[in-house]
Amino acid sequence: MNCKFCVAVLLGILLIVPLSADDKAKIVLISGTPSHGRLQHEHRAGNLILAEALNTSGLKVDAVVAPASG
Repeated sequence: MNCKFCVAVLLGILLIVPLSADDKAKIVLISGTPSHGRLQHEHRAGNLILAEALNTSGLKVDAVVAPASG
């Protein structure tokens, strides 16, 4: 998957989920286990950056990054 696809899916979810004035949508980003060497491909780091950006965007969302399993 590319980044544009992930953003499109995320925005689609945000538009579909009906929220009342005080509710926040919960977004859980799942990275999985590391599959590359350190600093070669940091999917978890990208998810942390995306979660922070969403949480500080002013949107009514609560984005978290799930711990890697396994």
